[in-house]
Amino acid sequence: MVLTSTHNTLINKGSEYPAIFNVGNFDIVHGRLPLHGSLSDDSVGMDNRMHTIAIVEDDPRTLQGLSRLLSAHGFHVQTFESAESFLEVLAKCEAKCLLLDIHLGAMSGIDLKRRLSASGSTMPVIFMSALENEATSKEVSELGCVAYLRKPFLAKLLIDAINGIP
Repeated sequence: MVLTSTHNTLINKGSEYPAIFNVGNFDIVHGRLPLHGSLSDDSVGMDNRMHTIAIVEDDPRTLQGLSRLLSAHGFHVQTFESAESFLEVLAKCEAKCLLLDIHLGAMSGIDLKRRLSASGSTMPVIFMSALENEATSKEVSELGCVAYLRKPFLAKLLIDAINGIP
């Protein structure tokens, strides 16, 4: 199942549903986080404390905002500013999933996912991007991502996508 967010709309397999999680936008560009009372209690579970999420994002402010958000929800977080720095520690990485920006520096998020798949990695990937077009959406879906989130996105969509990973 691929979830795509377009601001306040959740798209699931091409069908649009109004966002039923009225938590407001998580504006990752400016680092504002809906932490206190913004998300329902069921989105913050004790199970999260056992899971590590790896984030690959080349914008330091966005990386910090996402790290704070996930930490506030009980996840352990490993952050990387490039696909290459993630690959350097891949053998030691025990992340439950990879939150991956599409538009990075030298190696794109799509190229990183291809490389991971070619090496036999089954780590679930959640793609995110500020830019969206049909070709990219189709490509990430074909690569087997768990979710594709358009920045800015609802924090609840990210938490739900992570919690939906078996």
